[in-house]
Amino acid sequence: MLQLANYLSHHGTGLVGMLLTRNGLAQDGRWTSREQWLLYSKLIVGLSEDDYRQMLLTQRSGGDPAELVRQRIEDFRLRM
Repeated sequence: MLQLANYLSHHGTGLVGMLLTRNGLAQDGRWTSREQWLLYSKLIVGLSEDDYRQMLLTQRSGGDPAELVRQRIEDFRLRM
């Protein structure tokens, strides 16, 4: 999580990153993600393997897989 946060910057890759894991972010990862958002305005969205599968199925059926990412961002912001 912190390695990803170190890559995010105004002058480089931007301030938004996604981290794909098997089971989503663990509790300490969620805390780190919140800390990065509050202190440094860096948004790190955690996606699980199931999220990835859902995005693939959505794409195959002609939908927009980015909708799931938007939903995860909204979920993150509502938990703040």
